[in-house]
Amino acid sequence: MENNKPNIDLKDKKILVELDWNARTSNSEIAKKIQLSKKGAEYRIKKLEKLNIIQGYYPVINFEKIGYTINRMMFKLQLIDTEIKEKIEEYLKKQENIHWAVWFRGDADLGIDVWTKSIKEFKEILNQFSIKFGKYIKQKTFSSSVGFDQYPYSFLLNKKDERIAIITEETEIAKIDGLDKKILRQLVKNARESSAEIARKINSNYKTVSNRIKQLEKNKILLCNRALINVELLGYKMYKLRLCFDNNIQQAYKQANEFFKSRLETVYIVDFLGEEDYDVEVIVKNEDEFNNLIKDLQNKLGRLIRGYTYFLFEKNIKVRYLPDI
Repeated sequence: MENNKPNIDLKDKKILVELDWNARTSNSEIAKKIQLSKKGAEYRIKKLEKLNIIQGYYPVINFEKIGYTINRMMFKLQLIDTEIKEKIEEYLKKQENIHWAVWFRGDADLGIDVWTKSIKEFKEILNQFSIKFGKYIKQKTFSSSVGFDQYPYSFLLNKKDERIAIITEETEIAKIDGLDKKILRQLVKNARESSAEIARKINSNYKTVSNRIKQLEKNKILLCNRALINVELLGYKMYKLRLCFDNNIQQAYKQANEFFKSRLETVYIVDFLGEEDYDVEVIVKNEDEFNNLIKDLQNKLGRLIRGYTYFLFEKNIKVRYLPDI
């Protein structure tokens, strides 16, 4: 992979940083920030898209705010070959109620996320998958999330970006109407699409769409719009790390948060209920860098960590950023 990395420079990385957290930033604004001409910025963005470094643009939607919870299934599989893996992928892609699926390498082989309004709904989805592929399942675990924090890709410029998108369990559910839903569905397809283009596709007008997007942001339903960046092409690897704490859980949580929130590598911290106590996702250059992060963590938290598991992200099967609203 190292020898096949695309040739990108500092200005390309600065563009990625801009689009990483605000994909709706205009070419003119990006050009001004990075000291390029508008045509220069446009050319570089198209180049990054053509190289598949930017694979699309998506909204970060506070699904908890509209009454949904993330539920996760993790599987250790057995007796599977390429043909079986392809059948699993085909099944997952067809299921509208399955929103995220990925192949792992490590302590789990497959991860699946679904957005549901009830545990019963989640159980039905889990059961259907188990009925279909039960003979290949060696072990399964599941957890429910009460929210998570998303962080910008600070590692791109080796500079800590303090912005954060917080999704957390809500006591009050926000109401969204049919027009809001249409706008969110269009943003899921392409969050960089202009308000005028969205308006044309949903038979509305520019001003209405623009105002609705601002209102969705104000109400903390639409948290930000991000570029889907293929970090593997840039020579990075993504890991999920799950920690088990000792009995002093409150102190362990506090110190783990302090540690990971300060790290350039951290991209997600998931607040969930499951077998382990803490769930975090990091992006690093290589396995050695990940191992060094683990050593730093052990030195910082000491005996507060009872154990940990980790998985390397191998292949995204499916990503859909919106529940079935």
